[in-house]
Amino acid sequence: MKSLSAFPRILIFPAHIDFRKGRRSLAAFVQSSLNENPFDCTLFVFINRRKDCLKALYWAKSGFAMWEMGLEEAKFPWPKPPYSQKFEITAAQAEWLLEGIDIWKMRPHKELKYNFVV
Repeated sequence: MKSLSAFPRILIFPAHIDFRKGRRSLAAFVQSSLNENPFDCTLFVFINRRKDCLKALYWAKSGFAMWEMGLEEAKFPWPKPPYSQKFEITAAQAEWLLEGIDIWKMRPHKELKYNFVV
């Protein structure tokens, strides 16, 4: 598995998917439903119905790589409905998500834009 920071884009699909899907089925889903190129340098992350298991898919030069992480007693924090079609997150947010931190409730400082110093 590549480091999460190696991916220029990490996309989360918020609705649950059927975890019987394999690499090719997920790649076809990325292409047809998400309108994304499954062959670029993007990590695509999916969740199951119970929210206790994640699957990640990416193109690894000569084939699709997929990994899965399942939790025994907890659930992954995940966005609540209504869903948008996909979310782009940073590598740091992906790390936090895997650690169980609810990135959907975190709020950064308000961005300020000034034209001159007073």
